[in-house]
Amino acid sequence: MYRSPKIKHLVSMWHQNCDKPTDDKFYEWITSTHNTLGPMDSLGMVEMFLNETDWNVALVNLEGLKKDDWDVSSFVACEILGEECKGKVLKGLQGSKPIVTNVRNGQRPPNVPNKTLDEMDVVLNQFDCNYMHILRGDNPRLSIFYPQGLQQLLNACLEIEDRYPKSRDAMKERIKEIAYNSEKLW
Repeated sequence: MYRSPKIKHLVSMWHQNCDKPTDDKFYEWITSTHNTLGPMDSLGMVEMFLNETDWNVALVNLEGLKKDDWDVSSFVACEILGEECKGKVLKGLQGSKPIVTNVRNGQRPPNVPNKTLDEMDVVLNQFDCNYMHILRGDNPRLSIFYPQGLQQLLNACLEIEDRYPKSRDAMKERIKEIAYNSEKLW
């Protein structure tokens, strides 16, 4: 799954890594965590699977999936695994609602300016430029579902040329720099 906006994924990681996120400042977490932000690197995982296995890989843009009113598990069962479905629901499960867990809608870090989160989101998206070669669609073992948002990413990458963080460590350093520069606003 490719999640966007990326900043929501980062905030989700903050929630998952802090016992009481409302008590633990986002600034302190982002500037001191040893978390490599690997779970956010879905395109890196795609590249790893393509390079190190002979598996077919499905990359799903979660934003498009939600806009098309799919439940993630139903989409995987119906469209990727080819199970028998009726509409957008696995056959036999019509009328039942999917169980949604671990979702905190609207739980942004308190006292963090939107401008700061927006700047971090730009860096997170720019990091994904490292995987432009994957998004070009020339690997027969890769299926991309809802590629529109990913195509926008590819176009943005072409505009910034090679001015994007080349590693997760470089990405994290840029995010920390944004946090240091804006900390006085928090």
